[in-house]
Amino acid sequence: MTASTQMIQVLGLGVLWVSLHCAGMCGPILAGLAGGGPELGAGARVRRGALRVLAYQVGRGAMYALLGALAGWAGAGAQLLVEDIAKVAGLVLACVLVVAGIVHALGRGASGSSWAGRAVRFILRGIARAWPARLPGRLFAVGFAMGLLPCMLMFWVLSLAASTASPAEGAVLMLTLVAMTTPVLLVAGCGPLIAAPRAQRAG
Repeated sequence: MTASTQMIQVLGLGVLWVSLHCAGMCGPILAGLAGGGPELGAGARVRRGALRVLAYQVGRGAMYALLGALAGWAGAGAQLLVEDIAKVAGLVLACVLVVAGIVHALGRGASGSSWAGRAVRFILRGIARAWPARLPGRLFAVGFAMGLLPCMLMFWVLSLAASTASPAEGAVLMLTLVAMTTPVLLVAGCGPLIAAPRAQRAG
């Protein structure tokens, strides 16, 4: 499978998946991060909210690029170890990533928590102590930490990253995913800031 094939998959099926999945899953988180703070005019609130969402996305992009590079590196290692069956090895690695995501999701549903969730909550508490205010640096750190949370869409693109057998191409695939989710999350995060003043005037 060539890198262009994986990119076509991400840009094709990924667009539909992002449109249906990301707003519902991450939209409420971004709406909470984008709002709050000192009272400003409507336009200033939206600009501040957009800056917060973008800072969060840059942080998440940094984590995703790191994970994509690691997946590509792992795929390259599998290819070197089993040159004659590289495609099978890549497929096995992809299946392991997807199965790990499914097992994690089922385990989280049963227990109401997960090791990844607990780790991220611990990191987020440390970030909140280091940055009491919602500054762009804090939102970058939050996005970087939240990039560790498992997501089936993330596992799918990670499997494609592994099959590239290239750290650089794996990182690019993951950054493409972040770029695709940014418009949806900007709308989800800033939408309430736009709608609130209109609702107040209508009321």
